[in-house]
Amino acid sequence: MIKEAMAVEHPLIVDMSKLKLKPSYEDIQHDERTGWGRACTEGTREGVRDGNGPDILHEEFVRNRFGLTKARCVTGDRPYRPKALAKHRDYLSF
Repeated sequence: MIKEAMAVEHPLIVDMSKLKLKPSYEDIQHDERTGWGRACTEGTREGVRDGNGPDILHEEFVRNRFGLTKARCVTGDRPYRPKALAKHRDYLSF
């Protein structure tokens, strides 16, 4: 996300020497269906991009998170199985 914010016509200025990110697929995850996220309806991401939504929603850390026995989440630890990716060809084996 930082790369995208720095790549626009009038970019954000980010001092990467002071930015200490330690991303981890094992870290705690928020629940997007809380707070303002409750306004979203489950199942709406599947229809984006002409029905290819789940097929384009792929990043390496997502596969790693699927592989965890239990993923840490603010609402409780459990296997990572987002409904939007339930029919994604890369995660059918999980």
